[in-house]
Amino acid sequence: MDEPFSSEQRPAAQSVIAVVGRLAPEKGQDVFLRALAGTRILPREVFLIGGLYPGDENYVSELELLTTALDLPVTFTGRVEELEPYLRHADILVQCSLRPEPFRRVVREGMRAGCAVIATRPLGAEKIIEPGINGLLVDPGDRARLTRALDTLITDQELRTKFAEAARIRAADFDITDSTREPTLCTPTLSETRWRAAGGMYA
Repeated sequence: MDEPFSSEQRPAAQSVIAVVGRLAPEKGQDVFLRALAGTRILPREVFLIGGLYPGDENYVSELELLTTALDLPVTFTGRVEELEPYLRHADILVQCSLRPEPFRRVVREGMRAGCAVIATRPLGAEKIIEPGINGLLVDPGDRARLTRALDTLITDQELRTKFAEAARIRAADFDITDSTREPTLCTPTLSETRWRAAGGMYA
């Protein structure tokens, strides 16, 4: 995050992925990590952005263990007050929720920031993303399809650029305001080096 932000998509091995959402089983971060491990080329960096509700500590520990066991380039940011810098920094946004999320504000903000987006289908994302035009959709919990979608975008810099440009145009159809942002409680339980940010939280 210490390098200048750029709207240009990076080559495959230098790509950056952001996954945004409260760290909880229904958000599907474990599915994402396993899917990522199956890709042909790993990105340079992955940001898991989100806090947790009390009671989800064991799930976060599971995510940490998966990250270590699979040797993935993942940084747990904890809660972040400003999401936009991370989205502007990322080439790809992955929204991997396992449950319906009708508003999908994070998807809209990622599109506005110029990310190539992969999202799951339950109620919401299919109203925003036109598959093959401005992003990709996968079924919730389908690790194999998520791996294929990740492979498609990581390895194809030109396609990512095409999606990102179309996503910005699509995002202009939506009015994203501060009123759509709802804070989520977070109790940091990981080491300070893994929880680098504090403040508001995107669920």
